[in-house]
Amino acid sequence: MSRLNFFGWTLMAFGFVIWGYGYFVAGHTPLIDWPRLTPEWIAVFMPNLEAEIGLATMIAAMVPAYWKMNTPST
Repeated sequence: MSRLNFFGWTLMAFGFVIWGYGYFVAGHTPLIDWPRLTPEWIAVFMPNLEAEIGLATMIAAMVPAYWKMNTPST
């Protein structure tokens, strides 16, 4: 596992912790009005700003975690 992959997976775990905190603890008002823009089952996962930041971190962490994953090493 390269350093870039390790950094991506670590960042993804950190994002999951932030999302979990935001999901289970009442926090700040979300940036996006999820119940108005998305179906109910999606809006449930984004109750506040902390959950949005955690999800954005996890999505951004996919880039370094999976960077050149399918490229054969030389």
